[in-house]
Amino acid sequence: DLGWAWQFIVGRMMTGTVANPNGMSTYEIRQQLAEAVRNNSNPEWREMAALALLRMGFRGYLLMLSAEGGEGAEVARRVLVGG
Repeated sequence: DLGWAWQFIVGRMMTGTVANPNGMSTYEIRQQLAEAVRNNSNPEWREMAALALLRMGFRGYLLMLSAEGGEGAEVARRVLVGG
């Protein structure tokens, strides 16, 4: 069951890893996930990034992405509707 692993990863992304070497703030993580939804060539990765944004509670990012158009917008809309 990947449920525990998924919750752990999303939890880490919500708190950020600034204290670690080469760590990222939660803002940087959100930006990277949004960029993955927009431009990643792998459709599964796009959906995973969109699902991570949704599980982290950042529906606003998904709404923004859905308004931008393109393949990323389709993924964002699908995740918002299907959750």
